[in-house]
Amino acid sequence: MAASGYTEADFEGANPIWPMVGGFVVPAVIAFGIGLVIKWRGASTLATCATTGLLLGIFLGAGQLGYALVYSLEHSTTLFALNGLYAVITHTLGGAVFAVFKNV
Repeated sequence: MAASGYTEADFEGANPIWPMVGGFVVPAVIAFGIGLVIKWRGASTLATCATTGLLLGIFLGAGQLGYALVYSLEHSTTLFALNGLYAVITHTLGGAVFAVFKNV
């Protein structure tokens, strides 16, 4: 929150249901997309599935976050680095998880 310039007082009285719904829907859509790309690529091993996730995380996940860096008023490289790393790690792990389930 500090990197965005927000305080806890800014969120008092906010409805917590939307972050909860979004916290489920957004990762489900991302997982579906990773699964589709893995299927289209014909990836089947842990390395190929994780690499697919890694590339998606770099080029789509972190790439999309570049808009916030460019167009937000904060221009926070700290937030971009944290959120971009999160996207890369979660996409890579998502690809690896698909490999595990694909070979079970």
